[in-house]
Parts: sequence; structure tokens; C-alpha cells
Amino acid sequence: MTQQNLPLAALDIGRNQKCTRIDEEKLLKVIIVAKQHPLTLGELDVALEIELNSTFPTSYADLDLEGDEKRKKWVRKSCGLFVSIIDSRVYLIHQTAKEFLVRHKDDIFEPQGWKHSIDLENAHQTLSKICIMHLHFQDFQDYRMPTNRRRSYYKHRAPAYVEKYSFLDYSASHWIDHVQEAHMDRSIWVSKAAELCDVGDGSSSIWSCIYSTSIYHPYIPSGPSTKTIRTALVSGI
Repeated sequence: MTQQNLPLAALDIGRNQKCTRIDEEKLLKVIIVAKQHPLTLGELDVALEIELNSTFPTSYADLDLEGDEKRKKWVRKSCGLFVSIIDSRVYLIHQTAKEFLVRHKDDIFEPQGWKHSIDLENAHQTLSKICIMHLHFQDFQDYRMPTNRRRSYYKHRAPAYVEKYSFLDYSASHWIDHVQEAHMDRSIWVSKAAELCDVGDGSSSIWSCIYSTSIYHPYIPSGPSTKTIRTALVSGI
């Protein structure tokens, strides 16, 4: 019987036999379930370390990154048969695995088990906070692009920053999606999200340059009109 054909209850048993640090395991489940697309091991490494850090990290220098090989071993040990790793990207084995993990209103779950252990709104809250913290890193604060360039200029320059900073492409492209799904009401996170939305003309905002050239979203033009992003996004929170 292949991994994909194993009953999910059997996978849950396999997980209990492989469990390590419960907080890290729960966080890993949350990220894998709420993500917008499969993360690379490097992206997952950054996301995990941001959330597990005992203080608010302000730069990559604050993160105790494991590296791809160590993180791969840890993911396999922690998740057992629930995930597969293909070309360094981490996938749930099947859509039914997500359905098994996500808890709906009337579902009953055991705190130490995997079945119905993830509240999807809370998962989006966690990942939105990770993305917001990441985009506030000092590493990005000196970023600036000329305002008189066409979109093609940003499209060719953005990959250099994405390649240098793991998880940047994901957090820049998807933090808004997670915030809108999270329905956050804590003032500190609403305020942090609002700060990101205040992009000015966009030239000094790394996330807006990446966001505007991604395949998921239309181009954000330079100029005063971009200030409307602040209002539109904060109202979506």
C-alpha cells in the first residue's frame, strides 16, 4: 500500500509514534494547512524560526536557521507520513489530509492528536503574523527603487532580492491573503499591517514591488494613488 493510500487514522498513529516537540509540530501543521502554495524547506525554515523565536525577531541575523537538510529531517520526523517533500517543497500528501486536519464548528478533537486539530482562521492568524513580522525586518528597510521606471524594471530586479532573502517572495505576495482570512482584531497586529499598507509611492517598499509584479496581483502604479492601498487593505482586515 502506498503512502497516499494509507488510511488517515493510520497516519495519525504513525505521527504519535514519531512525535517530537509538540509546539513545533503544531506550528508546522498550522503553516502547512494555511499556506497559499507549497513552501520550500528554506521558506519553511524562516517561517518556523520567526514564530518560535522568544522575542520579536527584527532581522535574519536573529533567526537560528537549521538549513535545508536538517529541516528536511525534522519535517519527516515530526510529520511522519502526512507530508511529502518534492524538489525541496513540502506538500500534504493529499487534499483529504487537509480535511482530516482542519476543525469545523462541531468537530471534536483530542489535543494530542492530529484529527481536526487545526482551526483554519487561527492558522491564518499565525501565518499572517509571521509574514507581517518578516516584512518589518530591518534587512528590507533601506530598500529603494527609482520611481520613474516601468514595471519591467521591477520585474527584473525583484528576483535578486527574492533569491537573497528566503520567504520574502511568499510573505510579500501572500501576507494580505492571510490577513483577510484571519479577521485579526488585536490592535498591535492591525497597526503593524497598517504600517505595511502605507507604501507611499511604492519605491521604498520591498513587498509592494514584489506584490505588484507577481502573477497573483495587478501592478501597483507609482504616485499618490497608492495611498489608497492603506485604506483598502486595512478595511479588509
